[in-house]
Amino acid sequence: MFKRACGFSLVLFMLILLGSGGPVQAQLTFDIPAEIGLLMEASTGRILWAKNPDMQTEPASLAKMMTMLLVYEAVENGIATWNDRVVASRHAASVGGSTAMLAPGESFTLLQMLKAIAIQSANDATVAVAEHLAGNEPAFVAAMNAKARELGMTNTRYVNAAGLPAPAGAEPNLTTARDVAILARELITRYPQVLELTSTWQETLREATANRPRFDLINTNRLILRYPGADGLKTGWTEAAGYNLVATAQRNGVRLISVVMRADSDEARVSQSARILDYGFNNFGWHVVLPKGQAAGSVRLPDGVQEQLPVRAGEDLRAFLHRAEVNRVTYQIIPREDLAAPVAVDEVVGEIVAYVGDEEVGRVPAIAAADMGRANFLVRSFRWLRDVVSGRE
Repeated sequence: MFKRACGFSLVLFMLILLGSGGPVQAQLTFDIPAEIGLLMEASTGRILWAKNPDMQTEPASLAKMMTMLLVYEAVENGIATWNDRVVASRHAASVGGSTAMLAPGESFTLLQMLKAIAIQSANDATVAVAEHLAGNEPAFVAAMNAKARELGMTNTRYVNAAGLPAPAGAEPNLTTARDVAILARELITRYPQVLELTSTWQETLREATANRPRFDLINTNRLILRYPGADGLKTGWTEAAGYNLVATAQRNGVRLISVVMRADSDEARVSQSARILDYGFNNFGWHVVLPKGQAAGSVRLPDGVQEQLPVRAGEDLRAFLHRAEVNRVTYQIIPREDLAAPVAVDEVVGEIVAYVGDEEVGRVPAIAAADMGRANFLVRSFRWLRDVVSGRE
């Protein structure tokens, strides 16, 4: 268990002097020592905190999250099955770093290979799977980049399937904390079964045979042993990338995703991930900021008997907020584009959108709070002429 460092941590970010000889005001903000960090709520994708979220850096084995996503998609789309035999080519077996010690020609099922990737971060298994699904690694990398573009990972470039360093002089893999958080969210929300693998600490891949030794997969993510609720997701390390960890944990129905990149050590990425998650769980939560049925204002109905139509929330408007944000929520009612009288009570007439500052934090249907008939021709004509003269139309 972590000591108090695992609890939510605040550091003194700056001191602002208010006038000559005036009082000192301290502004407290959350921070971590690592160069890059991010916290996201998984169901909405809202970024709760970030430090250099768009700074490009090498992902190292965080790239394997994209490989894992494409494996699940391939099975879902019938391109592959979990019982496919994946054979390690000579090229795959030659890949170094963290491996499953595959021999050329050795085969395992696709599910076993995925476990080697998710638990052991096995580079050889990653290349073998890439070759199995796409015929060769470059074709698979092209699919990785296409998927990144589809997900809006605008600052990501993959040059190999496993996230290994590129040869000297070649372009490296690049990504950002924002992009890997987008990828992690896509993976765990579309395929939550991946968490069964990423939360497994140890599993035997190969029993000892006359020709091959026993091989046990050991999870590279020590956070799952030390942080309550942690069940993933992926580590990465190279000399150029530093120590990276995309972590996820769930408590009381809330799932958070944290990103730590360019940390100084394995212990640092684990402890700093725990601090980020603690900050999230201790300070953020779901709040009903506008209950179902509560009046929310009105929308203009130019052809109605009354020009203003009162509306109310069609559902509870819930938002995932920092405790300091709860009283800062504002609302905007966006009417339906084709809205016209007559309107029946409880008819959906648009949406109520909640904001904290300029950031949208939730939306629900806006429903009519009353019946509203259509104004007669003379009234509508007068309003039209008035609006033309006033420049409203």
